[in-house]
Amino acid sequence: MTRILLSALLLMLPAAAFAQSADSCRREYEAEKTRIERDMARSRPAQTDRDSQARWFKPHYEAMEKAARKADACERASRPRPQPVWTA
Repeated sequence: MTRILLSALLLMLPAAAFAQSADSCRREYEAEKTRIERDMARSRPAQTDRDSQARWFKPHYEAMEKAARKADACERASRPRPQPVWTA
């Protein structure tokens, strides 16, 4: 009985650690996204000027893509690694 309980607890620990780190990655991404949107909103051209809008959106999308890649890499790095299974 205690062996089963101990096994269950050991299986839950990596999942709990992943949930914490995934949350921190998500919080970092949301903060970065908010910062990018705030910074870009300051220099947004008039909506009637389509050419200026197109030039303005390019660095905005590039910055958002970079933040998303960073968050994805953070989540991938925080995932628990598979442990070898030892059989007796």
